[in-house]
Amino acid sequence: MRLLEKVTTFVLLLALHLPFLKTVESLNFNITNFNDPESAKNMAYVGDGQATNGTIELNIVTYLFRVGRALYAKPLHLWDASSSVLTDFTTRFTFTIERATNGTYADGFAFYMAPHGYQIPPNAAGGTFALFNTTSNTFIPHNHVLTVEFDTLNGTIDPPMQHVGIDDNSLKSVAFAKFDIDKNLGKKCNVLITYTASNKTLFLAWSFNGTANSHSNSSLSYKIDLMEILPEWVDVGFSASTGDFTEHNVIYSWEFSSTLNSDAMDNFSGEGNGGSGKRNVLVVAVATSSTVLVFVVASIAVWVMIRRKRRDTVDKSNDGEGGANSVKFDLDRATIPRRFNYKELVAATNGFADDRKLGRGASGQVYKGLLSYLGRVVAVKRIFANFANSERVFINEVRVISRLIHRNLVQFVGWCHEQGEFLLLFEYMPNGSLDTHLFGDKKPLTWDVRYKVALGVAAAVRYLHEDAEQSLEIACGRRTYKDGEFHVPLTHWVWQHYVEGNVMDVVDERLNMEFDVDEMRSLIIVGLWCTNPNDKERPKAAQVIKVLQLEAPLPELPLDMHDHLPLVTDSQQINSQSMQALPFTDSFITVGR
Repeated sequence: MRLLEKVTTFVLLLALHLPFLKTVESLNFNITNFNDPESAKNMAYVGDGQATNGTIELNIVTYLFRVGRALYAKPLHLWDASSSVLTDFTTRFTFTIERATNGTYADGFAFYMAPHGYQIPPNAAGGTFALFNTTSNTFIPHNHVLTVEFDTLNGTIDPPMQHVGIDDNSLKSVAFAKFDIDKNLGKKCNVLITYTASNKTLFLAWSFNGTANSHSNSSLSYKIDLMEILPEWVDVGFSASTGDFTEHNVIYSWEFSSTLNSDAMDNFSGEGNGGSGKRNVLVVAVATSSTVLVFVVASIAVWVMIRRKRRDTVDKSNDGEGGANSVKFDLDRATIPRRFNYKELVAATNGFADDRKLGRGASGQVYKGLLSYLGRVVAVKRIFANFANSERVFINEVRVISRLIHRNLVQFVGWCHEQGEFLLLFEYMPNGSLDTHLFGDKKPLTWDVRYKVALGVAAAVRYLHEDAEQSLEIACGRRTYKDGEFHVPLTHWVWQHYVEGNVMDVVDERLNMEFDVDEMRSLIIVGLWCTNPNDKERPKAAQVIKVLQLEAPLPELPLDMHDHLPLVTDSQQINSQSMQALPFTDSFITVGR
């Protein structure tokens, strides 16, 4: 009865208030052809901006010191003054940037929000994106302009490189990341921008078609209260300008959606930039006859009781069953950040597409994923379906990793077990994993950096012997790999050099002898120490750190410690070129990066 009374009270209150509620029509559009008559009447152009062949051209390529804009003709109701409600919004667009000539190109373009009717300032050509001029390009509170800039000028300020930036009332980026446009001229770039009002977070991500390079595809986020810098009604669009150099900026598609519930839309009407600002407002009324009310109350009460009973039944059945239910039951008792559903992760990874692959380990494949509603980029580890004991490995990883919080460990974000899939989510590391720097085509890590990494591994609040081979990889610059033709495991190879008294011969030749000999010797011997077959003889984390910091003497390893290992023959010596093609080590450090 208590449940029924509560539901009855709720429905009565709802019935009393519903006649006065209004639902505002959000600003929603999706344009893929800007010359389409229906789309054309909803767009406005200023300066050189124009619709051509279904696209938007923001500037006439051959002209210097020009400006151009393209904006949606109807303004966005960003926030409501009467209720202080701020909208969420999401926008996606696709663009290309191309050289106008074979020489230098500049200055880029910007997605912007500005007061409704905001005009291009005088003398706005040059590197101002036609949004500012020489007197207004620094932070001025009354500017009231938010921009996401795609800056192609290699200048001396803000910052001195091509970049994507978030600008707050000025041309100075408050958050930015490198814009790898030189390698992607002419390629379509897909952009996602979201704003979440609840946590005041502006998030954007961009990726070039056919490019899996993490430097070409990246993301940014920034905390900002748009109510403080923008008025209630704003224009949204794209703006560009040229100075001493030119380029071709083309927008191919544009999608926008916002959500804001308020009655303030009734009070706004106006025309500007070729379109009407009026919105249609729907007034919702509810019938309050006793028959309908009783039916609603009874339906809700029955639904709640059935749901409770079903949940209790499922929880009891989980206690003695295996498969997905047993996994759910075991993980529910563990301390975990969050459970995700499978559809979320399919969407985040674009269906686990090949161009989202970050790496491959012994137990699974790692993909880059974009959780736009959280404003977060993640690494999704998909455990192989045919991997032995995959369920047990999955449960153990979640139980262990979810309890670890350490600056040297990648953050665990969540997990998913649906449709026979085992998925783990980790914080995305845009700089890549350690193996990409040790074994890839990048400039070799210096010894100082390598040694700091080794200390970080040791300081990760666990026994280093779980990652002993990782420390040997750092010293040798070579992968840990399985036996194969002309190959031997790295541990075997290093141990034989230790026994023969020439352990320093295993040092990565690419370091060119630029390292501290005592530190290098310590790292190699600690790595071998941690491979002792007798686990009681392996060092504790505290011992490892002291030795690596040269605060404790090196251990004397018994020469018979690895008598079970076969000797390495000349025909088995490591081939460094073929070694580079082998998959990277699946260790705790590289998981999810």
